[in-house]
Amino acid sequence: MHPLILLADDLTGTLDTCVQLAEMNCSAVAFCDADGFFQRDTGSETACAVCLCTRHLPAGEAYRTTRRFLERLRQQGPSRLYLKTDSGLRGNIAAVFQAALDVFRRDVAFVPAYPGMGRTVIHGKLFIHGVPVSQSLYGRDPLEPIHDDAVKHILQAKPPLSFHEPDDPRDHPPSVSVYDAATDADLARIAARLSGRDVILAGCAGFAGFLPDCLGLPQAPAETASPRAPFLVVSGSASDLSLRQLRAAQENGACARLLAHPLDVCRDSTADAEAVWRALKEGRNVLVEIARTPDEARSLSQAAAAAGLSRSEAAERLVGSIANVVCGVMERGFDGTLFVIGGDTLGAVVRRLRIRKVYPLRELAPGIVLSKTGSGGVLISKSGSFGGERSVADLLSESRH
Repeated sequence: MHPLILLADDLTGTLDTCVQLAEMNCSAVAFCDADGFFQRDTGSETACAVCLCTRHLPAGEAYRTTRRFLERLRQQGPSRLYLKTDSGLRGNIAAVFQAALDVFRRDVAFVPAYPGMGRTVIHGKLFIHGVPVSQSLYGRDPLEPIHDDAVKHILQAKPPLSFHEPDDPRDHPPSVSVYDAATDADLARIAARLSGRDVILAGCAGFAGFLPDCLGLPQAPAETASPRAPFLVVSGSASDLSLRQLRAAQENGACARLLAHPLDVCRDSTADAEAVWRALKEGRNVLVEIARTPDEARSLSQAAAAAGLSRSEAAERLVGSIANVVCGVMERGFDGTLFVIGGDTLGAVVRRLRIRKVYPLRELAPGIVLSKTGSGGVLISKSGSFGGERSVADLLSESRH
């Protein structure tokens, strides 16, 4: 049986989707880039997830990157495909969908809801914990704010897509259908309706948990691992929620290290790495961050603009500075748990550490994924927009017991 291929645009999304399969005892591995996937040894994995890092690319480049991957994938034979999307509908979703339509000439069935994390779709509109997405934290996203609520309108902006209604029996060119869902029971019913259909499935992590039943995926005993103290927590996320989560963790006893001049990715990170390493050696959990408050995050954005940097260029520099510090700590022999917040940050860290593949094992809390790297290291990851204010603090507290 050919493995299920999950295609994602950032690494935290890759892992929080892949882990839904692992939770259902379906063996899964996540590849941090396309080359790692195509160079893999063919194993017994039920699912292979691949991060193409197209979230912040120009739409045309995201289309070409996705199409190149899918054409190469098609040459390997039949594939079952799941296009993983951001639960707030950020990124180049339309470009990715169009690439899949053009390569495979099959409909895309899009199920964007994630009721377990408060993401629901009602009458074609996306809500975050009952609030229209444009009025939620996604409407205030510093890189890509969402200004509409209708799923089709958000996707049509970049570039236009063709749509059809779910279960429309009439003939139509390959196009996209969007499914409403407000509960897990709704997702289960949609999975049953789509079972056996020759379509490309798409959605966020929420629908991924229903893929084993929908596709009849084989199951096997799952690997186990546990996080080990101390924790090195790094965050390049500037979302209000992430900042509040880190402040709660600091108030709960974690040591915070604010990077000086994080936009200067060429700056020597030795002093930061040494200070973090000393605290970890003392058994303390350490937070490494680029900003402590929304005002500091805005100041960074203003400094980047004054330097002539685009938002994506600034983000790349910020997470690069964090990755340099993480690398310095690892070189000193850190063997605790690395906890990375934010997809861009995780991508920069794994590239800097030359991690090619990751095995998601289980969720420690909704949206917080425990994984094992190919070299056996323990990794925790979380999207910057997931969790409650005490999610990080509570996880660090539990590790003491």
